[in-house]
Amino acid sequence: MASKKYIDHLCERETGIRYVFIISLLSIVLLMGSLTVVSPGTGTYYIAVIQVITFGALVVFSFGLMTHCHRREEQREL
Repeated sequence: MASKKYIDHLCERETGIRYVFIISLLSIVLLMGSLTVVSPGTGTYYIAVIQVITFGALVVFSFGLMTHCHRREEQREL
């Protein structure tokens, strides 16, 4: 019996990964809207920019993971 790889454990949590993706996208939309209201150069503005970057990284990571898991599942079905 082969032991599972770490990626197998991550792919078992695909629903949670989708939630991270959706919540991150919604957070980016809200933060982009708040950047139009916050004064540039303030601490709040810089925190919002850092959060947009962080959520952007989460979107890229979770989308890549979902794509990888989906392709892996298609290969198993063949």
